[in-house]
Amino acid sequence: MWKRTGGGGVGRDEVAAAVQRIVVGNEAEEMRRRARALKDKAKKAVEEGGSSCSDLNRLIQEIEFISGLR
Repeated sequence: MWKRTGGGGVGRDEVAAAVQRIVVGNEAEEMRRRARALKDKAKKAVEEGGSSCSDLNRLIQEIEFISGLR
């Protein structure tokens, strides 16, 4: 999809085509749907009891144990 032009950058036509893909059409709606789903998963992961929150708490506990703070 992307190609280098003589100056090492991306050409105007390539940028316009990429913007068009993410703004209109069926593909754009699918991208937005997937982005919303990923946002929801990420939000749940960092909430209290979520996987990222739990993993961070376990890491903190492990560091405290190893360093003798507990």
